[in-house]
Amino acid sequence: MQKVSMKWKILLAVSLVGVFLASVVIHMPASFVVGQASLPRALTLSGVQGTVWQGRVSQVSWQGQQLGEVNWRFQPSKLLTGKAEVSLRFGRGSDLALTGRGHVGYGLSGAYAENVVASLPINNVMEYVTLPAPITLEGRVEVALSEFRYQAPIVHWPLAV
Repeated sequence: MQKVSMKWKILLAVSLVGVFLASVVIHMPASFVVGQASLPRALTLSGVQGTVWQGRVSQVSWQGQQLGEVNWRFQPSKLLTGKAEVSLRFGRGSDLALTGRGHVGYGLSGAYAENVVASLPINNVMEYVTLPAPITLEGRVEVALSEFRYQAPIVHWPLAV
């Protein structure tokens, strides 16, 4: 029987720890991540399922307004370009009948959204719009956002006198 050198034992231990850590990251439950996140008080997420890579929230509500279901799929190929991006589908079961899809993420230059399309009935929009003439509209309003980049506001510090 041959003696296994200490170098091989350390290499095996490091490899096993690496495989374990990779497995933890790959199988990380989305409910665990949401439970650790500090969400705004007005935001409620229920029915979180899946992993951080692919999952769903069965009901999202903002200030008591039910916004429906959200499904996401992480895009691992975007990591090669320095971005963390997910494909979203949202709105099934929304009180507003809001539906949509798109890509949102965070890159080296900050948060962004691309190819986001949202649709909702025109009567939900007309509740917030006053028209000068009595007009009846029917159908859906669709908003398409091809590209959005978040730019942090410029803060002007007061000059000391």
